[in-house]
Amino acid sequence: MEDSYQLALRAKEAHEQADSQQAQELLYKAIQNTGPSPDSETLDTLAEICVTLGDNALAYTLYAQSIKANPYSNPQKYMSLAQLSSGLEAKQLYEAGISVLTNKLKETSDESELQALRSQLASAFAAIAELHMTDLW
Repeated sequence: MEDSYQLALRAKEAHEQADSQQAQELLYKAIQNTGPSPDSETLDTLAEICVTLGDNALAYTLYAQSIKANPYSNPQKYMSLAQLSSGLEAKQLYEAGISVLTNKLKETSDESELQALRSQLASAFAAIAELHMTDLW
């Protein structure tokens, strides 16, 4: 029997091959197999697939569970959840992601990884600025 993460990867592959029905079936099977305390990497992958399949409500729930399960593992989950949110909630999620990114910057010495983290930081700050021009003004 495949674990949730393997099923999620198969769902992602099916989606990339334009087989949305198979991707959705595998996705829901993966979610059913996650058990009471799934790891955050599996939750992040499942949420990403939900977004690509247009199930934003489920993606929101999965990203929120991932943050609760392991808040410091993947700063991108904060950015993704912020994009599914609006107003002050979105701003707070971007700020939490910025905090995780900033900590990762302090821990990293690899130049290419530093560049990627700086780019993600710039995108997060730009998203906050955009929120202030639209939702928070």
